[in-house]
Parts: sequence; C-alpha cells; structure tokens
Amino acid sequence: MRTEELFKVFADKSRLRIIASLREKPKFVEQLSLQLNISVSTVSFHLKKLQSAGVVSTRKEQYYQLYFVDEKALERSFADCLNGMGSAPTETDRFYDMVIKESFIKGRCAKLPKQTRKRQAVLEEIARRLKRKSGYSTGELNVAIAEICDDFLVCKSEMIDNKLIVERNERYYINV
Repeated sequence: MRTEELFKVFADKSRLRIIASLREKPKFVEQLSLQLNISVSTVSFHLKKLQSAGVVSTRKEQYYQLYFVDEKALERSFADCLNGMGSAPTETDRFYDMVIKESFIKGRCAKLPKQTRKRQAVLEEIARRLKRKSGYSTGELNVAIAEICDDFLVCKSEMIDNKLIVERNERYYINV
C-alpha cells in the first residue's frame, strides 16, 4: 500500500479509536460498536478499510469474525509511511500493489496466481499477514494460513520452500 493510502487509513479518528480498542484485546464488531458508541455498520466499514490496509485481521469464531490488530503490520505500516516519503513508488512497488489488489478480496486470497513473480508476491503478503508469535505448531500454522487462503497446504509448502516460513524444533516461524 502506498504512503498516501496508509495516511488516509490512519487519518480517521474512529479508525484510530478502533485500533486502540483492538490493541487491548480482540473483539467482535458488536463489542466495538458498544464500547465506542459507533453504529455496527460504521464499525464494519472502518474495519474493512483497516483490514485492506493489513493493519487488522480476523479469525472466525463460531458464526462471527473476531477482529485483532497485527502489531507487526501496524509498526511496519508506519515505518513504510516514513520510508516512502519523498520518493515515488517504484515499478516493483506498483507491481506488488497491483498483484495484491487483484489477488485479495475482503482480506483473503481469492486465488493463487500461476505466474511465478505474482505468486511470490502473494505468498509474501500472506506471510506478512500471519500473526507473529513465538512459533506455530503444524495445526496452528495450517489454521492461520487457511484464514487467509483456502489453498493453505500449497501456500504453506511454497512459503517453506521460499524460506518465508522456517521450521525450528518442530515449530514454524514467520521469516518476513
């Protein structure tokens, strides 16, 4: 995402309040609505914007989506904003943004591209969206990737092959 787009995402007071609330603990849309005294539809609108920026992620719990802040993505987003100041997006940046925009729908990977360069960009984005933690078991990693992409076994295998995920002592770690 380009610097201007990230600033737009962070420029709204309601979005900042949502981020602050989600940093305390993951919440459902209805919980955020009650806590922040904002309508459910408005909270959903802002969460979609934050999710498309990669700052907020979801996981399904029963019939509902539980929203949480990806702290590393939040830190990276601000660092990206500062690093991008004064320089125009490179051709690589534009290519990456285009691939992510066409491959992800509502925060999920719709389909893995066949072209090698595009596929690599999508795999890197999936790895970036995974929550950084002290390591995943095999099952935890499968579930985490499945929340982003239906073709999770192929993604996992290729991310390991490309060293985007590394295995140590029977635990998997994100290497992006």
